[in-house]
Amino acid sequence: DRADEMAKVVNWAYRGQEGVEGWTGEKDFISGIRIDIKDLKEMIEKQDEKEKIIFVALMNESVVGTVKAERFVDPEGIMCAEFGLFSVDPSHQSHGIGRKLLDHAEAYAQAAWGVTRGVIWLLDNRDDLFQWYSRRGYRKTGSKESFPADANCGAPKIPLQFDVLHRQF
Repeated sequence: DRADEMAKVVNWAYRGQEGVEGWTGEKDFISGIRIDIKDLKEMIEKQDEKEKIIFVALMNESVVGTVKAERFVDPEGIMCAEFGLFSVDPSHQSHGIGRKLLDHAEAYAQAAWGVTRGVIWLLDNRDDLFQWYSRRGYRKTGSKESFPADANCGAPKIPLQFDVLHRQF
């Protein structure tokens, strides 16, 4: 089942696996899993090509990455796409899979939805990941969002917020 594979990759990328952690892991400051299989299956079932879609990277028929794109109009009336659930199997990181996944999701959002802005919420203590996103054209907006206490995506071990990043297309 692809959903099981996807959940495994997402949780491994975000929270690490015993004895192995990728450079994107958060297990030192968030406990618990990133997503449970029930929530992921519900997200997959609710996909709609006009509003939100999850892209999956495969290698030898195995899931090695995911990214979710979701269309919205911001308060200024700008058509945006928020990119989240972005993960690459740590054993396949630093090989361009994440770049290709995000490129594909951004291109889809621009072509199918006419978005002119990409939006990413990034934990404010992740300067290493911000450097990667900044090379892709994302900039901090100065806006912060609280870590969701009730989203079933883990519990912070330290105070955390999200920086809201934007990229103009």
